[in-house]
Amino acid sequence: MTEQAPTAGGATLRSVQALWLSFTAVVALAAVLVPFVVPDPDSTVPALLPTALAAAAGIAALVGIVALDRGLIAATPADDRAAVAELRSRLVMQAAIAEAPALLAVALAFVLGPPWAATAGALPGLIGLLLVRPTRSRLDRLDATWRAAGADVSLRRSLT
Repeated sequence: MTEQAPTAGGATLRSVQALWLSFTAVVALAAVLVPFVVPDPDSTVPALLPTALAAAAGIAALVGIVALDRGLIAATPADDRAAVAELRSRLVMQAAIAEAPALLAVALAFVLGPPWAATAGALPGLIGLLLVRPTRSRLDRLDATWRAAGADVSLRRSLT
């Protein structure tokens, strides 16, 4: 039997990736399925208005996701356990930010139409989530940034 390295709070890279994947799947499903499921409502509102609102909310979400990521990079955690906790909490916040415009876009598609407005709101959130996905190379970049700041903190070491 092989001995595994201790992890910070029982977290593994796969568990963090599974968390990311579950949130990303919700946004992706909203972007892909809603245009096929939502009936085209009879609306006097021009189709460009709900699409533009959904896209603007999505772009704001993209900015928020990237801003949270920059905060993670700038704030050096005290130890490995704190680094993993910070990574997971920021990931959940980023997912919530990405899902908010997707849900708004779904509501706009149902109420005002057109059905493809849901994609306009979800696409920027998906792009943001893809930018912050927890890959080994991203963890290495975070570790290198914190090491350059003089901290002995490693996500790679704590996430097996």
